[in-house]
Amino acid sequence: EKIAKDLSGIMRVAEKYEVPIQFPTARSQFPGGLFYGDPLWADEVAARHPKVPIILTKMGRSITSYFDSAMTVAMRNVNVYFDVVGTNPQHLRFAIDKVGADRILFGTDWSATWRWLSVPATLHQIRMKVLDDARLTETEREQILWKNAVRLFKLESNVRAVAKAAA
Repeated sequence: EKIAKDLSGIMRVAEKYEVPIQFPTARSQFPGGLFYGDPLWADEVAARHPKVPIILTKMGRSITSYFDSAMTVAMRNVNVYFDVVGTNPQHLRFAIDKVGADRILFGTDWSATWRWLSVPATLHQIRMKVLDDARLTETEREQILWKNAVRLFKLESNVRAVAKAAA
């Protein structure tokens, strides 16, 4: 409850501007307690702010206990989404089957703060292999690779402009 209370200000701003917010799950290379890596705490935040899309990044990073918590939170809150960073094909397939491909986003885990470095091709290859090994349908693949991001981040006008320019 304390975390939900502490985050209430930023969550009200996210709701006002209708923007999603991301919370990392599992471990990180950065220092800090593992307590916050368990996405169970996000349940209270999601319940208090049902209009704010919450992206639980890394879907638990293939750690079963964190994945189970992430799934519990997502199944209780329709405003909770995942990305595919650090997950495995079995977890991805399970998440698609339980909450739907329309609540999962593609990601590479490459920070914009590292923009002076080029994105290693292996990051894309690893993420794409997870999609391949999860045996996605073409519709699921399109949703995860781009359609969900277009919808969630309200990029429709940008997509139309690009399509028009390409025509």
